[in-house]
Amino acid sequence: MSTVHEYQHDCDVLIIGAGLAGSALARHLLLELPDLKIIVVEKKQVFDYSLGESTVEAFDIYMHKALRLAPYLEKWFGEKHGLRYFYDSEEKNLGILEMSEFGRDRRHLVRASQLDRQQIDTELVEMNRASGIEVLMGTRVLGRAGEPAGAHIRIDPKNGHTVDTTAGRIRCRWLVDAGGRTAPLSQAMGVYVKDERHPIAAYWGRWEGCNVIDQLGDDAWRRQVQYTQRYQSTCHFMYRGYWIWVIPLRQDIVSIGVSMHPGMLPMKFHNGEELEQFFRSHRALGEIMGKSPKRLDFMALPHCAQYAKERFSEDRWYVAGWASGVVDALNSNTSRMWPEINTFIVELIKSDRGGDKKRLRSQLKHFNIRAQQVYEGVLEAYRHYDFWGSFDVHMPYGSTVIASFWNSIIPDYYNDFDVIKRVADEHGTDCACVVDNPHGFARGTVGVYARVARELLDVVDRKGLYFASNRGKFQNQLHCELRPGIWDKTYKPRDLAAEREQDLETYAWLFRSYVVRLADIEGRRFNEKAFDEVFERRLDSEQTLASVLGRCSSPR
Repeated sequence: MSTVHEYQHDCDVLIIGAGLAGSALARHLLLELPDLKIIVVEKKQVFDYSLGESTVEAFDIYMHKALRLAPYLEKWFGEKHGLRYFYDSEEKNLGILEMSEFGRDRRHLVRASQLDRQQIDTELVEMNRASGIEVLMGTRVLGRAGEPAGAHIRIDPKNGHTVDTTAGRIRCRWLVDAGGRTAPLSQAMGVYVKDERHPIAAYWGRWEGCNVIDQLGDDAWRRQVQYTQRYQSTCHFMYRGYWIWVIPLRQDIVSIGVSMHPGMLPMKFHNGEELEQFFRSHRALGEIMGKSPKRLDFMALPHCAQYAKERFSEDRWYVAGWASGVVDALNSNTSRMWPEINTFIVELIKSDRGGDKKRLRSQLKHFNIRAQQVYEGVLEAYRHYDFWGSFDVHMPYGSTVIASFWNSIIPDYYNDFDVIKRVADEHGTDCACVVDNPHGFARGTVGVYARVARELLDVVDRKGLYFASNRGKFQNQLHCELRPGIWDKTYKPRDLAAEREQDLETYAWLFRSYVVRLADIEGRRFNEKAFDEVFERRLDSEQTLASVLGRCSSPR
């Protein structure tokens, strides 16, 4: 039976969860508000491996700017060589050298990292303790089956919230749920949502002694990426209905996992042996795994997508990390939203302490809207699992998603989310802002990209050409990452009009790419000048690929 120890802790901020998101928030708060007394409770006694091993550049910017951890990251963790995608045959029998590939052929200046989560989670706790933050490992929030939600979490914004834990009752002024998938506060407050719109499952493990991907190819193949290391990329092996990741962690340990749509790939794995057998049914993965790697663990997540429908409350409780929202591990985005949520929590506590209730209420409204907009945008971008296995369909679509990320998300991080902070300050609570009023990398923009991608998908499916370009092609990803107009404004103040123009440029590139491919499929000659005259360069256009092709091509 659960019992509460007799002694009690008092603090300003209590964070449930000492994983990457919770520990990062604790450090961020202490750096901004050093007089705060912060307690972090973590149910694990020691950390193990976890999802979120591969980060995106936005996360590293946050770690560098807000947390001042650049030297630590650069000393202990490998630099990620971008996202890399490989495409297979229908029979899954292409070797690494034969597969079409979409990835970088050189590095650029904005760093991302490949993280050993066991190491970084453990060491962040040690750093926080050294800075005066109290971290209670092996401490869980009390509760058992059959008890009413919130029986051991009592919200009292006036006198202080109390949380019953195995280390005693803790009282705090601000309470944060960074408790991961279990989301104890989110569940207690009735804001937890298991998102059935995206029923993705994930299975993964760590292996020691696998082959290094760069050593599997010949010199010409290595020269194709200017002798940079594919091994240091987050490698995605793309299939219809699922994708497989290969991520280097430390020394010769790699994480290999699969993210799958059960409606397209109705499989479950009960142990590591079944998972490894599945990987080996793909020739390329068998080449990477080699003859006899040592399997270190096996993990399963039957349903990944979840979010909190309210993340920031006027009653001084907040939801962060996975508990606030996670969609999918694709493109390393599990850590994409954490820094933004953490930054908003820091701003809310600052405003609350300053006594500016009008500003606080506007921030609460707009930060909640923004967080859900981002979640919906990521969901729209990554829900199209029938795109993934075709180079013809996914490569241009993936390019546009990456271009939108560099166009709208990276500048947010470099500018410390000043745009949304300014909106909150200027609009107040009586404005017309709602979740379904997205801009930038949100549902409206990527939804347009997905519409034309689906049109090409219908064509290649109808003609039996889904796998037609999956052998022997290479597309340099830097054509979208470093495009003039995106890269040259990365370090500049935000210019939303310029970003919108770049969204139009991205849309034009995507539409043209698909029309060119459609012309090739139909045996027609593409006319560049006619395309420029016919194409409607606006995101609310309802032009179809077929209608434009008919006006900018001729029979061969």
